[in-house]
Amino acid sequence: MTLKMDWLKIQNYILLFFFFSVVAAASYHGYFAKWTNRDDFDGVKIAMENETKPPFIYRRLMIEMVQKTVQIIPQNVKEKYVEKYKSDNYIASQYKKANVIEKYILEYYVLYYLTYFFLLGTMFLMRETFINVTQNKLAGTGTAVVFTLLFPLFENGGGYWYDFGEIFFFSLFLYFVTSDKLLQKKTLYIFLPIFTILATYNKESFLFFMATLFPFFAIKFGNKKACCLIIFYMFLAGITYLFVRHNYAPDNTKSSFVFYQLQDHITRIFEGWGQTEIFYSVPFGRGTHWSYILLMFILIKLVWKKIPTVFKHNAYIALLITTPLYLIACTPGELRNFSLLYPAFWTLIAFYLKDKKVE
Repeated sequence: MTLKMDWLKIQNYILLFFFFSVVAAASYHGYFAKWTNRDDFDGVKIAMENETKPPFIYRRLMIEMVQKTVQIIPQNVKEKYVEKYKSDNYIASQYKKANVIEKYILEYYVLYYLTYFFLLGTMFLMRETFINVTQNKLAGTGTAVVFTLLFPLFENGGGYWYDFGEIFFFSLFLYFVTSDKLLQKKTLYIFLPIFTILATYNKESFLFFMATLFPFFAIKFGNKKACCLIIFYMFLAGITYLFVRHNYAPDNTKSSFVFYQLQDHITRIFEGWGQTEIFYSVPFGRGTHWSYILLMFILIKLVWKKIPTVFKHNAYIALLITTPLYLIACTPGELRNFSLLYPAFWTLIAFYLKDKKVE
């Protein structure tokens, strides 16, 4: 009986993997058709040669994963695939904006697929998290699907491969803090410290994201221990960020922690409200478009009262941190700069779907 149930579970996961693979592929296509690997400024080349200007120079994890992967591939296999991609460069043939430089053709393809698998992994983590939170499999699965399809719209105005690593680590930590795995010592003192370093090495926003998780730790450990743990993880994130700055930042930028954007925000505050941008071959709103503000207002109005208090506190902290950061240090009109609020958005979607009945 147990063997039969396990086999049934395996079959279900095979189907789920296929369905999620297709959804992730559709989403990734929507993103890549717009931004490629930032070939508009030879993104892969300058990343591989450490020429990237700040703040992109600080987002090292995925680039170094690509470099290490290419290094460990046997030379004969490497040569075989380089020749294959040169003769049949399907990325360049499918995407008009793609500019695959031959010198880094293998690295380009590895980064292409690595980014895709980060997105696919995010879907599974998100599904497990919100099945646990809502106690509803359709809501958990639907949340992963809906957000994945919406994600290219968050990348309007500018999109980068490390944003996929960012949502992966955000969903990974949310998975831990909403499950009983957080109570395990190996999770607290081995897995989370390692993942904190990796997440910050991917993108420094994780330093601030860690602070937004305080309510989840407080529920499980009380305020005092939760505060100590959060400070410990933020310390690791801070040390990681300083390490990256010291080793990769150009000398003329090491004295500046942020790029001040407040004046741009003031002068361009209403600029993007009515503009559109093409995603999935259809015009959608650009940046903080009025339609997105309206949709968020409707979603919050319908669902806010239904979500758990701990997620509300998480959202309040994220909003408190995001508002000054966005106004001072972020490029105006880019939705991806509100990434600390992603967990709140995921939760709103999950509880909206939970109450929906099939008619």
